[in-house]
Amino acid sequence: MHASRLKLLYTRGKQNLNVIQVVADYTYNQSTKENVLSMLGSSEQNDNALDDAEGNKLVKPDLLDKAWHILYDDCLHALGTCVEGELKHFHKARYKLAQGFYRRGEAGDLERAKEELSFCFKSTRSSFTVNMWEIDGAVRKGRRKNPNIGVSRKNLEVSLSESSRKFITCIRKYMILYLDLLEKNMDLWTLERAYTYLRTDKRFALCLGDIVPVGLGKYLQVLTAAIRDPEIRRVCGDVSTEQLLEKMFGVFMDHANMLADISTIPEVNSPELSESNLYGYIHQYIHLLESDVRVDVLEALNEKIRKRFKTPKLTNSNFAKICKHASLSWCRCILIKLASITPLPESMDTDNQPVPLSNGLLLYVDLQPDELLISSPDGPTQFKGLDMNWFETLARIKNIPIRQTSEDNMETAVTVMKSTYNFYRDSSCGTFPSGINLYTVTPSQASVEGLLQQAPGIVDTLDLSIPRKLLLWVYTLVHGRYCNISAVVKYCDEMKARNKRGTLTAAASSQVTPPAPHSSVSSHGIPRNS
Repeated sequence: MHASRLKLLYTRGKQNLNVIQVVADYTYNQSTKENVLSMLGSSEQNDNALDDAEGNKLVKPDLLDKAWHILYDDCLHALGTCVEGELKHFHKARYKLAQGFYRRGEAGDLERAKEELSFCFKSTRSSFTVNMWEIDGAVRKGRRKNPNIGVSRKNLEVSLSESSRKFITCIRKYMILYLDLLEKNMDLWTLERAYTYLRTDKRFALCLGDIVPVGLGKYLQVLTAAIRDPEIRRVCGDVSTEQLLEKMFGVFMDHANMLADISTIPEVNSPELSESNLYGYIHQYIHLLESDVRVDVLEALNEKIRKRFKTPKLTNSNFAKICKHASLSWCRCILIKLASITPLPESMDTDNQPVPLSNGLLLYVDLQPDELLISSPDGPTQFKGLDMNWFETLARIKNIPIRQTSEDNMETAVTVMKSTYNFYRDSSCGTFPSGINLYTVTPSQASVEGLLQQAPGIVDTLDLSIPRKLLLWVYTLVHGRYCNISAVVKYCDEMKARNKRGTLTAAASSQVTPPAPHSSVSSHGIPRNS
């Protein structure tokens, strides 16, 4: 009855004398009824006065509004008594109470509605679960033990039977309202737990499986809002943008096939969750990692994409763009790392540099930063031209002899060599930048320090793919001498095999005997691998 009174108020009650009279006739507290009728200039002996259409014009709108609020509070109070004490599991009353706060929508009401309904979806053992019983079970476990409870309270005792089908209907209805309340309260972490529960729960999987897209959509609404708005991030606990973007990438990995339809779900209906916008956040995450030169994270990210989408080019055009962007960013991060640890001629200590064999070759590198920093043509336009922070680092690498890196950078070089080898093995998406040139010269033709403006005589330009060029570059930084790419690949294969057997060592040079340096000075002796 009180739920019906409440429904009348929030659907037809405001500025409607007839509805307010009906609701006032069945107040939970008698004093509330007397107060409202007295306020409206009526009495119990002259109730029909309020039915007169002319009476509507005689009551001020602000007086009607005040009466409406008094009666609304009376309904909420009545419903609140239905979930007190031993009746805390009477979920129907709790749902109506939460719905009442939600429909009123005044300051603090959404939070109170969420708190009321949260009882049905959490327990002492789980942060999110279905904590509801069928009403029959609630009666058996919730018998009243207080003999002093008045008659009006006893009339609220629940004794109606309920079928399992109706119980499941209740769970679905409450779940959808709770997800909506979590979204409106920007409760990101509870939404994340709810979305995870809906995906993994086995007990109600058959009846809640179709609600998974709704939970995902609500979660994405708050997640994307937090990425865009610093104030929402503060409400969520000052979480960083990178952490939120990482979560978005996790959603992409788990539900890539659903992203196209999320925005059109009736319970979500959010144009901001269009497929292009959602993929834009993945591109933003990849760009953020590239800007911070997070080689290790980008390597792991590319591995996840490769395992998740075996043939991304054939799966979806958006998937292919993500794959290309991730692979290109990984490539450029490796390149920036190599450029930053490559000794420049003016900083080299010639006494500590290994002297190559008299008939050996020296490896030189020449970069064209303009070509290297061009964003992927398939990537989002808003990220083009944002990589100029590393332009100066790359611009210094002009016809530089590659010698062994400094002792301080050796550990970094070994780590980058492992990542570069994995990049060489695993990269299969996209077109890589063409601004990396490697060539060999004999020691006698090597440029003299201080005369770097004039390029040394070229023996042979190495015609290699970009992954092979990077691998050859980093190998030379670690070992201080040039070997042909076939020997370098063989060395890395053996090093990886030994690492799998658990014989890890700090220095890469001690893991496997390095191949002998290439001794031919003839251009025909340099392999042209592509």
